[in-house]
Amino acid sequence: MTTPSLRFPVSPCPLAEPPAPAGASRRAALSLRLPAAVCAALLLAAAAARAQTAKADTKPDEVISMNPFEVSADPDNSYGAVNSNSITRFSAELKQVPVSADVFDQTFMDDVGATSIESMIQEFSAGAGYSTADPSEGAGAQPGDRVSHGYMQLRGLNTPIMQRDALMPIGSYYNPGSTGSGMTSNFDTERVEIINGPQSLLYSGGGAGGVINVVSKQARLGRHAFGSAQYRVDQYGSKMGVFDYGAGNDRVAVRIAVLRQSQKTRRVNIGSLTDGLYAQIAVKLPGNTTLRLSGEKTTNAREFGTTATFAGGSASVDSRTNDSLHYLLATNQTGAGTINPANGQPNGNGAILNGQLNWGNVDSFRGWWGSAYSTNKFVDLTADSHWNRWLSSQLAIGYNSYSEELQSAGSFSFYGPKSPSNPLGGWAAGATPPGDTHEPSRVKAIRFSVLADNSYLGGRAHGQTIVGGDFVRTDAAQVAYAYFLADSNFNAVVNPAVKTNNGRTLITRQYWSIDNGAIEYPYFAPRSEDITIGGQNYVYQIQNLINPALVSPANPLGTTNTGTYALTKLVNKGFYAANFSHWFHDRFTTLAGVRYANTYADTIQASGSRATTASKTTSFNLGIDYALRPSLHPYVSVSDSYNPPTINGHDPAADTPRTGHGLGEEFGLKFSRADGRLSGSLAIFHVDSKNEQYQISSDVTNAINPSGLNGRTTAGNYINVNRTSRGLQFLLTANPTRNWRMRFNAAMVDGTILTTKHYAQYYNDQFYANPQGDVTYSDGTVVWVPAKPNSKAPTVAPGTAGASALTLAMMNDPNSAYWANPTNPSGAINKSSAVATVLKSTSPAHGAILTGAIGLPISALQITPKFSVPGSILAAQSGDSTAGYPEFSANFTNLYTFDAGWMKGIQVGGTVSASWRNRRYYYYPQGYDGGVGRRELLMAPNMFQFDLILGYTRRFSRVTFTTRVNVSNLFNHYKVLLLPDINTGWTDPTLIEAAFFGQPRAVVWTNTISF
Repeated sequence: MTTPSLRFPVSPCPLAEPPAPAGASRRAALSLRLPAAVCAALLLAAAAARAQTAKADTKPDEVISMNPFEVSADPDNSYGAVNSNSITRFSAELKQVPVSADVFDQTFMDDVGATSIESMIQEFSAGAGYSTADPSEGAGAQPGDRVSHGYMQLRGLNTPIMQRDALMPIGSYYNPGSTGSGMTSNFDTERVEIINGPQSLLYSGGGAGGVINVVSKQARLGRHAFGSAQYRVDQYGSKMGVFDYGAGNDRVAVRIAVLRQSQKTRRVNIGSLTDGLYAQIAVKLPGNTTLRLSGEKTTNAREFGTTATFAGGSASVDSRTNDSLHYLLATNQTGAGTINPANGQPNGNGAILNGQLNWGNVDSFRGWWGSAYSTNKFVDLTADSHWNRWLSSQLAIGYNSYSEELQSAGSFSFYGPKSPSNPLGGWAAGATPPGDTHEPSRVKAIRFSVLADNSYLGGRAHGQTIVGGDFVRTDAAQVAYAYFLADSNFNAVVNPAVKTNNGRTLITRQYWSIDNGAIEYPYFAPRSEDITIGGQNYVYQIQNLINPALVSPANPLGTTNTGTYALTKLVNKGFYAANFSHWFHDRFTTLAGVRYANTYADTIQASGSRATTASKTTSFNLGIDYALRPSLHPYVSVSDSYNPPTINGHDPAADTPRTGHGLGEEFGLKFSRADGRLSGSLAIFHVDSKNEQYQISSDVTNAINPSGLNGRTTAGNYINVNRTSRGLQFLLTANPTRNWRMRFNAAMVDGTILTTKHYAQYYNDQFYANPQGDVTYSDGTVVWVPAKPNSKAPTVAPGTAGASALTLAMMNDPNSAYWANPTNPSGAINKSSAVATVLKSTSPAHGAILTGAIGLPISALQITPKFSVPGSILAAQSGDSTAGYPEFSANFTNLYTFDAGWMKGIQVGGTVSASWRNRRYYYYPQGYDGGVGRRELLMAPNMFQFDLILGYTRRFSRVTFTTRVNVSNLFNHYKVLLLPDINTGWTDPTLIEAAFFGQPRAVVWTNTISF
């Protein structure tokens, strides 16, 4: 075979993007022109297509030599998958494997218009959900929002990571998601497989609820050139272009996918820009070895919503002050006619934003000062080898680099004209210009498997046995950056006499007018290295600098300042073996396996705290599938898995997290037709998950271990709890005819927390005092204070006119100028009180007033608050329901294509989905009160939705043109729900939020040319 030479045009590629003009923002409007590197990749693919010599009798979906590790191609007229590699690592018929799985193929993703894997699973895998470890965080998240530490929920339990090609975890250690935090584009994806239950036998991680494996698009050996070009728009102005191309002969194949996407939402200025390039090349070497080299790079720039409170001046001027803008919209308090109960007069600021505030712009006022920029790059190489008729092997090596730069303007405020803190006079926004938290991570992975294919018992049994090992190492960091005052050469100005920020001066708060609505680009672009505002120069630097000379056991990083700086190392290595056997002419099949794993996680914080978790575990999988009839297979399975901590952080008492353990049982029935037109399963399951990581609110942590005047011991928001989950799942895919495809999915899930956790409270404010009740210095001298507190001279000499000795009685008296004003329920002295300033004072002659002691029992409390300090705080309650998912859910997708008559080519279908008892989070309706008050589970509204699919398809020779309109929520059913605070419930209106449940009707139009 003669391979033609590759000739690239001398002139620039006509699709290439021209250089950006000087000073242009990297957030420039999206163009569908492709970068030059992409052009080169397309030209290479075209050359490979010209080089192929496909045999005349080769069918489009065939491969020349299928090896047992090969991912089979899905049919393009069905939602059903016959085979899967994700369960056993080699291709196995789903109906014969005693494990239930939910598979989303390319056809389904195209029909429903799915672009994000996470949102697709939430919408179309019944019983699934999406939640943080603390379900109250992000409970009202909207499309386009960024939710920190968000994870998929399967069977009511956390599924903290997704795997790519069964090898590497996707995205960041801290915030999973390949394209961005909580967001994985499917432009490079051939199918998504959910393996239900604790099935991480052959994986380096998963969860008690299941494993999610993302299968990359495959280069197909021995296949004619194929591919598609797709362009998509929606009513909000989103645009997306995807090009997918593949070609191959019996020796070489390529696959390329290119993405350019501008995603907008119903909310002003909230959306993202994504570029992606994916490529795979497959080469069949002499000796029956196939090499596959894959690589990808994506970039995502997103602006997300910001919840803001209303700063309208004192409560006597405007009673809406300090209320959430969401709450004010939901309760119709944004108009000019709202009355201030303090004086019976209209509120002083009138209609908020001159009547322009609405649900479309309420989260948009921070603009690009609330944004993130993510880059993901990965490369992997696999070598599949056939050594003889019964022995095969696979070696896979991968590397993934992910980085997110999160900009978050500090203390963002929405000001009314009457606010004394507003220097502009009109409607204004104000914030400290953002630095960012940089979260880089990298993953290195290697796996080696050997597969033996044998017959035994005189040919009455046939089995495949796989043995192997894997190693995955993740290194991650969190580093805070900020802007500091600089000289004319943009070098930071340093005052050696100032210890804070290493003598550097942080940038001051900035304000901008919003009289005419939200501004997308206030001041300078995020991540700018050098800026000038108001004639002052500022430079972008790490907030917490490192000094190697300061490295010690108490300061292992050598940090010199406050600010986020954390390093995490996670190692997961193991060996596994599994056997999948067919007995007595496929009368029944068995799956048995075992995995030994050694995991290690180590996180070091700038505070000096260190969390280390190590475990050696053995997990197993046992199952049997019986062919009652060729089309009916009852099965039963038992499996367990171990999962390292999702976040390697401490609990409120400085305890480190433990490795989670899931044990599940499942039995069910699989059914199918021999012609593949119908397949499905009914599964009844029960899962126990021990030491699952659960995030409590920071308010609860502070009630247990407050940050006192002396500081506090290491404390975090992550605790370990035991949970159980039970329920059933039903899945059906069918093709009554070749031009009619359908998918039905339903689930009932009921999870419960099995752990009650109380924590003893700590006292971190200890100061010196004598038996007479006088506050003293360390040498016993009584502290004297002026009659009127003075922050510049908080203490005075004994006997000073008008002054008096500071006593405990004064600190306990609300009418005293030196009242401690303690926080309920911790009893901690309010840091903004006058007496806190006094207690932090030090006398050169008599010493300090504070003892510096931390972690004392609450019995050491020296003041007497006007409330009951409980002594023990409830952090988790046995019997509580797990949350973040619906108890009952179902969806049915149906698409019919007319193949005859005047309607030939017209497509009609849609999805009907419903969910009931949507669990969100527990809260205290009348306030926390140390955890002894009544708790309630907040339920989101029951939802019923119909999504319409209308299309037309026409084939011209080998080219097919398809145009399709997807209308989500056709009947426009959605609700706005008030969200009580987890600790104060309904008692404090300033902490009540509101959010949409369901989204208004939306229309997407997609045009595709495929060949």
